[in-house]
Amino acid sequence: MRPATSLWMFCALLTACAGGSRHGTLRFVDSETAGKARHAAYVAEQASARAATQAMASPLVRAIPPAVLAMMQQEHDADELEQQLTACAVQAEQLGNARYFKDRPPTRQECAEVVEQDRCGKPVTRAMQLGKQKHVLALQCAEAVLKELWPAPFSIEQRYRYYPNARFLETISREKEARLIAEGCTEEL
Repeated sequence: MRPATSLWMFCALLTACAGGSRHGTLRFVDSETAGKARHAAYVAEQASARAATQAMASPLVRAIPPAVLAMMQQEHDADELEQQLTACAVQAEQLGNARYFKDRPPTRQECAEVVEQDRCGKPVTRAMQLGKQKHVLALQCAEAVLKELWPAPFSIEQRYRYYPNARFLETISREKEARLIAEGCTEEL
């Protein structure tokens, strides 16, 4: 086989292997946060695959080792990001419980206790209140971790509009979300 042909075959094989998932399974309490982390890992993974493809297409064979090292580093980065975000969820759980229950989880009776009424007069249970507080704590921690570990742009608590017939999600602003809620169109969110 000619050297150029074998280089292209090597590039094709390496590129085919570059797109697979290497970041493991996320174990989050919050599925929304897990989905965002998976999306962030996927976006970075695809960027790494594109970079590897461009490096492989180069006639300089010396570009191959840095591309391989970059892919190995990406796997490490995604694993570290997952570990840090998991630690954020655990920390939020502990801090939320510490405020009311001295570092122990609440009982079923404590969770079911009504602590206030919402604007519509519906009861808000301790579990609902704790969930919101823990969510805020976890998001603050996650944002700090992402700013430190993730160079790509990211969005916290992204809003989506769902088109059921097309099975399509559209990213929307907080203002548009508020307008849809005010118009009573919450089924579109």
